[in-house]
Amino acid sequence: MAWPARGRVFVGELRIEFPRKTETRHSRTRKGPTKTIGGKEIENSDNLGTSNCCVALNRGPDKIEIVPNDLGKRLTPSYVAFSDEQCLVGDAAKKYGLKYPDRCVFEVKRLIGRSFHDCNVQQDSKMWPFQVLAGPKSEVLIGVQKGAKTGADDGQAQRSTFTPEEISAILLRRMKKFAEDYAGGLTIRDAVITVPAYFNDSQRQATRDAGERAGLRVLRLMSEPTAAALAYGQQNLIGKGSFDRKIRGGLEKKILVFDLGGGTFDVSLITVKAGPSGEAQFLVNAVAGDGHLGGADFDSRVLAHVAEEFARQCGEDITRKPKVMAKLRSAVIEAKHALSSQLEIDIDLDYGDQTPSTKIGRATFEMLNRELFEECMEIVLRALRAAGVSKDEITEVVLAGGSTRIPIVQDKLTALFGKPPLKAIHPDEAVAYGAAVQAGLLLAISDKCDEGAAVAGSNPPPPKVSIQDVTPLSIGTDSDMDMMAVLIRRNTPIPAKGKAQFFCSMDYQPAMQFKLFEGERALCSANRYLGEFTLTGFTPVPASGKPVAQLLLTIDEDGILHATAEATDNHRELGMTQGVTIQTGKGTLIKDDAHAVAAATGGGSAMAANTAQDEAEDKAIRAAYDSRKRLRELAWAIRQQYHSACYLLCSQRAQQILNAMPRETKLLPQSEYERMIYELQMIRGR
Repeated sequence: MAWPARGRVFVGELRIEFPRKTETRHSRTRKGPTKTIGGKEIENSDNLGTSNCCVALNRGPDKIEIVPNDLGKRLTPSYVAFSDEQCLVGDAAKKYGLKYPDRCVFEVKRLIGRSFHDCNVQQDSKMWPFQVLAGPKSEVLIGVQKGAKTGADDGQAQRSTFTPEEISAILLRRMKKFAEDYAGGLTIRDAVITVPAYFNDSQRQATRDAGERAGLRVLRLMSEPTAAALAYGQQNLIGKGSFDRKIRGGLEKKILVFDLGGGTFDVSLITVKAGPSGEAQFLVNAVAGDGHLGGADFDSRVLAHVAEEFARQCGEDITRKPKVMAKLRSAVIEAKHALSSQLEIDIDLDYGDQTPSTKIGRATFEMLNRELFEECMEIVLRALRAAGVSKDEITEVVLAGGSTRIPIVQDKLTALFGKPPLKAIHPDEAVAYGAAVQAGLLLAISDKCDEGAAVAGSNPPPPKVSIQDVTPLSIGTDSDMDMMAVLIRRNTPIPAKGKAQFFCSMDYQPAMQFKLFEGERALCSANRYLGEFTLTGFTPVPASGKPVAQLLLTIDEDGILHATAEATDNHRELGMTQGVTIQTGKGTLIKDDAHAVAAATGGGSAMAANTAQDEAEDKAIRAAYDSRKRLRELAWAIRQQYHSACYLLCSQRAQQILNAMPRETKLLPQSEYERMIYELQMIRGR
């Protein structure tokens, strides 16, 4: 174990994906025609949000086009089904799933990057007709009926299980094909893929892997609310020329992006202003969210309500019949969409020789999901508090995600901010549009790079754009007693650098082991495990609090975290000279078993103190830990300073306390540590 001597703690030789900061439009150049694709795996339909994908093509500055699929639709359901002959994607898969529900996979975004033992995975799997299985390292596997083929695009191999990344890759590969057909057969290799702002490291890494499996060079993983804000800025500020008149005149816009999709919910506070070089700056101030809150949760509650009523009418439990439930789910989703424009809707079901029917009204829908809507508003307030911004300072509330069409959502936002949310951008397409803008910024597409582009000089060039995102979750290490020592606090702007010094926390310690976690709870076991890092080769000596290692952290412009640890004292080979990293004493991060470790510890589901009870518990834990830290430092000081016979009692008692600390399995109450501090102080003062 190690203890931070001062500052923040950084451990590593690791690479972790975070939200990104883009380069400016003119920071790179590329010769010749370039096609880029801004893709988004979203969970929203035309109305209130079944699972859909949307893809946009960047043909040059101010030329962003939403790509239609093979049916001419701008949204493609995120459904993948496996018949005996082929792999079906989109509407065809969704239709096939009504007849063969156990061969159809959907809502895969709720599985990607998660452990099988995640409580949300366990809860959702009860509602899905396909199988959710545990892999050898506790990762999620998706089971489909044996004999299914993945189709020509996937090698014709017969498969019975798939990873969420493989299913996502099938979807992305099909979106890539749509974009290439729309672009006249040109090959598209570069992509910006968006992810929820509250996606953790594992989910981001898995999403990047899915993109690469689909044959894409993933330029960036972009936070969805940031992409929506960029779409708003491009369409309403930059594209209309009002940026020069308003923003360059000194006006700042504080935008709250409310992104409620089919499976995730994010809130981002973003400031739009003119930068020092006149560029349009999009600065993310804070993010908050819930990675398991969206339209699918509204569907599930209504589905359970209607299924109970139909079971009463039919005299049997219909939830045990997958085909019936697949049809009923489809009917419930259609009813939910209809309730956005009407007050009541009939839901009918063909069930053998019976036709059960029920009515559901908007008021019933709102009642069934009342606590979820209230949670959305609480997350908005949490984001405002994190940014230190009052609701009166918000210039615009921008809606993204199909579930924002729900009337009560808009009503609650209007009541909270005293004005209706902005409806100037398409909620289903805004994120893909913003991702395509980002792709253009990264590749610096020139005005002449594509047919049909405006002649250079015919219009004033658009202002340069820069985006600065933030880390969505705090990163920390297990400093001692399962206590989370925060490395980087959430909502820290990137890029960033930092360093810290460490000392051995136990006598005769030959190595330092650091386990990394992300989350906001006081104890590491309540947060999500990322990996571990070890430095070996220290000379065994009594612990004194003297720094023996230095660690350097850098988060680069791509949001990749690099951390290097070097021995600086009490080591057989010292590791740093004039900032040059020496290989001796350098540690290595191990991440392969992250899912298994998370399952064993039981951590990683909540990762945030969401209730008053959680906050009170964390406050008490941190207070007890601070007292324990002061007790150890006092005992160290007494052991080093008092050697004469008259101070023998004090020194012996200090050593007894130091010997007992490594045997503690959990923190004692703060009062117990304070009692021992008082005891040592009284003995020393005799």
